[in-house]
Amino acid sequence: MRLGDDYYDDYHMTQTFSPKLRQYLDELVSHFLVTHTDEIYSVLDVGCGDGVFMMPWRDRGISVQGIEPSDRSRAIAQQQGFTVQAGYMTPHTTMSSAPFDLFITRQVLEHVDDIHGFFHGIRANTTSEAWGIIEVPRLEKAHQDLRFYDFFPDHVNYFSFDTLRSVCETHGFEVHELRAGMDDEYNIAIVRKRTPRPWQEMHRHRKDLVRDLEDLIDSHPAGVAIWGAGAKGLSIMSAMHSTNIAMVVDSDPNKIGRYTTVSELLVQDPAALATGDISAVVITAVAYQDKIVAKLRDMCFPGRIYFIGAQGLIPQ
Repeated sequence: MRLGDDYYDDYHMTQTFSPKLRQYLDELVSHFLVTHTDEIYSVLDVGCGDGVFMMPWRDRGISVQGIEPSDRSRAIAQQQGFTVQAGYMTPHTTMSSAPFDLFITRQVLEHVDDIHGFFHGIRANTTSEAWGIIEVPRLEKAHQDLRFYDFFPDHVNYFSFDTLRSVCETHGFEVHELRAGMDDEYNIAIVRKRTPRPWQEMHRHRKDLVRDLEDLIDSHPAGVAIWGAGAKGLSIMSAMHSTNIAMVVDSDPNKIGRYTTVSELLVQDPAALATGDISAVVITAVAYQDKIVAKLRDMCFPGRIYFIGAQGLIPQ
C-alpha cells in the first residue's frame, strides 16, 4: 500500500506535552550514551514531528537537526528553535548539515512504503561509522494482547524483533541492541553502519594471483597442472592469459574426459600426473586441499605443490 505524497502534509501528533514520554526519551538517550558511545556530536532526527526527541540531545549540548513532512509538526519544532528541513527521507535527500554521527527515527519506519530508499537516504547523510536509534510499535504486544486497534491504514509495515533486525541488517546496519521500551509498547533497535566490504582488495588479489600463476607456469617449463575442474578452478583459469597449462585433473568421474570452458583443456584422471612430465601442481579445489595433498603424497608426486589462499600461491 502507498499513501499519497501529500498524506502527511497536515499530519499532526503532538507529543512534547507528555512528561512521561519526555522522561522515557531522556532515559533512552542516557542509556545510549552510557552503554554504546558518548562520542556523538551531531544528530539527525528523521521524521522529527514536533521535536520531542530532539530535546534531550540539545539539553546535552549535542547538535540536532530534523526532517519532517508535516507542516504543522515542523512549525512547532521550529518554534522551539530547532532546524527542521521539509520533506521525506529518500535516496535523493540531502541534509544541510550532513554527515551526522547518529540518526534517530521514532514511530516512522512503520509509515515508510519505500524502506530501501529510506535507508539509502540515511546512509548518504551519515558518517561512515554512524550509529542509529530506531523505534517502532511493538508487534509482539499487539499479538499478545489481541490489540486489533494497533493496525492503522497509515501503518504500512509492522515489526517484531526478528523483522526489525532483518530490515536493519539488510540495509547495511549492524544491530547492537534490541529491546522493548515504554512499558513494552515499542521495539527499539540500536544500530551502527556496517563498513562496506573491501571489494577493491579482492580485485587487486585477483590480479596478483593471476600474475603469480602465470609466473609459476613460465618458471616451470616442464609443466604445471591444475587440480580442480570445478567452478572455482574454472573461474581462476578463465582469468588467466596463459595458454601453457600442461594438464587439468579432477577426481570427479563426471568431469574426467570432458573439456573445460574457456581454456578448453581436457580434464584427466589424477593418475595422469604420474605419466606426464609435470613439475608442479596448483590445487584450486580449495575445500579438498588436504585430501588432495595426501593423495599426491601417496602417488609419490615429486614436484612442487601449491595451495590458493588469501596470501596468493602458498607452497606446501
